[in-house]
Amino acid sequence: DSNAFAGASELTNIILPQELREIRENAFASCTKLTAITIPEKVTKIDNLTFSHCTSLSKLTVDPKNKDFSSEGDILYTKNKTKLLRAAFTLKEVHTIPDTVTEIGPSAFEECSQLASIILPIRLTAIKDNAFHRCSNLKEVKLPNKLEEIGQEVFLNCTSAVITLDKKITKIEPGSFGYDAASFCKEVRIPNGTTFDHIVTKVKNAGYPEERIKRY
Repeated sequence: DSNAFAGASELTNIILPQELREIRENAFASCTKLTAITIPEKVTKIDNLTFSHCTSLSKLTVDPKNKDFSSEGDILYTKNKTKLLRAAFTLKEVHTIPDTVTEIGPSAFEECSQLASIILPIRLTAIKDNAFHRCSNLKEVKLPNKLEEIGQEVFLNCTSAVITLDKKITKIEPGSFGYDAASFCKEVRIPNGTTFDHIVTKVKNAGYPEERIKRY
């Protein structure tokens, strides 16, 4: 059920039943001492907020027989690895996301406060809402050249981050880079030349201050 173990702050480990089919919204929310979980073979649905605030979760794996989900490097993916769904919260660097990934899902790296470095896959076209929210230690993110969409509050509270945009961005949602001085990214970098002035406009329209926008 939704909220099944929500707030079980002393829960450190759990073995899920093999017959389990769905893991619903906030099922493990705020299980702050939970360190490991394995998704059983028959699970077909996992809500994107299933593990919110599970800040000690370091091992995230999937039964290899599962037909809908897979895992690699403590990151949860769809079986075909086109969507990255959720990362373990204690990751410090992520440099081996498969090139098959075209979408990073909502809240996928949210509250990965130790994450300092990430290399995004070359075919990535969309980063969904809150994907890197509160990744306060993230330093530099170079967005790949096929990326078209940055959702709401993707880099909110990534206060140490320098975000480098490429040329194909068509959609930047409000709060993508923060809302105010306390939550803004350190800097957003945009390609040089008047051809890319429209990207500057999109970044400003998302609520980011012009004085923090740099050209390269």
